[in-house]
Amino acid sequence: MKLFPSIQGTVGTWRYYSTKMTAADLASQVKFASEVWESKALDLWIQRALNDSRAKKDISAYLARHEDRFFNSIVVAAIEGNPKFFSVSIADDPQFALIADDRMNSSFGVLRFDGTQKYYALDGQHRLKAIKALIENETEFVAPQGFEDEEFSVIIVVQKADESRDEFMKKYRRLFSHLNRHAKPMDKATTIIMEEDDAFAICTRRLIQEHSFFSWADGESTRVRCQGTESMSVNESYFTNIITLYEMTIDLLSTPSRQNSDEWGDRGKKYKAIRPTDDVLDSLYDELVTYWDAILDEFSVFYTETRLMRTNLAEEHDVDSEISTNHLLFRPIGQDLLAKLIRCQLNSKMTDPDVVSPQEIRSALAGLAKAEWRLFNAPWRNLFFVYQSEDKWRMRSEDRKKVQTEGLRLMRWIVGLDSYGNEDDLIDQIKTPWRELLLNVTDDEADEMWSEIEGQAFSFRS
Repeated sequence: MKLFPSIQGTVGTWRYYSTKMTAADLASQVKFASEVWESKALDLWIQRALNDSRAKKDISAYLARHEDRFFNSIVVAAIEGNPKFFSVSIADDPQFALIADDRMNSSFGVLRFDGTQKYYALDGQHRLKAIKALIENETEFVAPQGFEDEEFSVIIVVQKADESRDEFMKKYRRLFSHLNRHAKPMDKATTIIMEEDDAFAICTRRLIQEHSFFSWADGESTRVRCQGTESMSVNESYFTNIITLYEMTIDLLSTPSRQNSDEWGDRGKKYKAIRPTDDVLDSLYDELVTYWDAILDEFSVFYTETRLMRTNLAEEHDVDSEISTNHLLFRPIGQDLLAKLIRCQLNSKMTDPDVVSPQEIRSALAGLAKAEWRLFNAPWRNLFFVYQSEDKWRMRSEDRKKVQTEGLRLMRWIVGLDSYGNEDDLIDQIKTPWRELLLNVTDDEADEMWSEIEGQAFSFRS
């Protein structure tokens, strides 16, 4: 028999008990649906498939390595039997005299498990699996000292006495669906702002707050929008947004040795999951600043007012006696491409791309600003920037991933990072994929643009 301190409550048709259980008790008392229900019929499925790897690796690692570990409540449901609740009166305690009423007296108590119940994790099965894995040594990670006695919040929902098996099975599935469907995760911008383990998020925030270019003052940056989505409208005054800057941080810090290390993982996955030491974070930030200092030295255009660099017009035009240009590098898609191109450039041009040398970094980036970055010219016109109607143009949304991939491949060839053995190879690997992605272009127009692209490539090589 097990006893647990508890609060009793009701919501809608549910009676529930909010309690706490030690890791050891959770591991022994709470099961998975597959352990308490044998039927595999679709109508009786009451739990989604358990991702064993996610629980034993990602979540177990979090529990094992973070002193400030914390979970929201695990929701537990009963297939058979209910716990017994014994209320504890607070009426006799003088300090509760003002609030002691029937409702308060019936809310607090002790929950008893007599061992006949069949309980499973309705919501939180991966958290439960991670706890079990640490307790039962089923993972490569070692449980922190005293972990088995740590207390986790648990909410237990039970079947009403007059409900049939079919009725409460439907209720359980509906509850699971509602818990997961209506629980809105944090948007990406908020995650980057709040994250205290992700090294890239920490460095990105620090860059915004400390680097002079991003102009942090009075709790905000004049050059980085820190809310909303990744897309940028032509009317915004910001140079970029925190999501794009975060992705650029990952690309810039993706040195060859990091990408080839076990600690890196898929696009720095382990750097996102486990907070490095302060010394490592300082080193990463200093490296990031060195890259940005070199970028800003090369791309002085970034200091231009955004209102003059982001439009939806097809050509340059005058704005209050100033020239307005639709510039790819003032768009998130272009900034993402630039960060990837810079990392390729550093890997190719530096003696050792893992050694942060300001002079070598500047030398490796020299000349990139002279490439054609205006969206109304080749290679971007009708590729990234497409005709809409009545002389209006827009940033492309169709085949966006393909366009980004081919855009980077094209730029690698233009700036001289890649070469092709003969004209046929160049046409097959560069020109043809580029031509197939162009929208609303005749063959003659495409040939004319290709001649311009070849001229750009020739200028880099000469």
